Amino acid sequence: MNFGISECSIVPVRKDPSHRTEMSTQILFGERFKIFDKIKGWVYVELLFDGSHGWVENRSIKELNTEEYHILTDNEPVILPRISVAQSIDLPLLYEIILMPGSEIYGMTGKKNGFSFIGKDYKLDHSVEIKSGTSRDNIIETAKTYMNSPYLWGGKSPCGTDCAGFIQMVYKINGISLPRDVGQQLVKGISLSFVEEAQPGDLAFFDDDRGQIKHVGLLLEKNQIIHASGNVRIDKFDHQGIYREESDQYTHKLRVVKRIL
Repeated sequence: MNFGISECSIVPVRKDPSHRTEMSTQILFGERFKIFDKIKGWVYVELLFDGSHGWVENRSIKELNTEEYHILTDNEPVILPRISVAQSIDLPLLYEIILMPGSEIYGMTGKKNGFSFIGKDYKLDHSVEIKSGTSRDNIIETAKTYMNSPYLWGGKSPCGTDCAGFIQMVYKINGISLPRDVGQQLVKGISLSFVEEAQPGDLAFFDDDRGQIKHVGLLLEKNQIIHASGNVRIDKFDHQGIYREESDQYTHKLRVVKRIL
């Protein structure tokens, strides 16, 4: 079995080996994956972080040999908390790459704004503060940095995200791993008996008319919720679901509230 890693800011993962097919998720810079199959310039991958899988164009990724893979896996990556710019400092080719929140940085070797990656040296445009532990305040702070990000099916960055990708990245940045899909996220954590028991940072799940879970959001203080619906936005929340003031209607029907922390 071969392994690979993303050297690009964002790599789309598709349902079938074609740019015309549905994007199921994305691979961010530094995220690793297993390679299972190759066909006509495409490779079938499974992300090590969450087990999501699909096809990526082989020119978008970097295959790792055994030595490179073990060098990376011997160290825990630093998860970028916000959009950053990494500048290559290797002559003669100098360039910059925009890194999304949730990207994985290896080889920082004590330097707060410099790192080595697959034989290349980079310098970030800011120092990376490594947070110890997870708090509800940090999760809420992270979630609000995605405000107004457009909705994108299969996306998981401020450039475009779906509801489950948004939740997954907010928790990832704060040291907690969640699955990629909303149905898989539903089975995590502890169900609350009453909405009144909910705290900021808890997750609320919503179903459709057939009883299928279709949406997830992050609860805030003062009966509010932040979620990706059209864009990442804040709406009112109660025991019925999500209430959108500008349209004066409930847009999502509450199914259950789960506590992850």
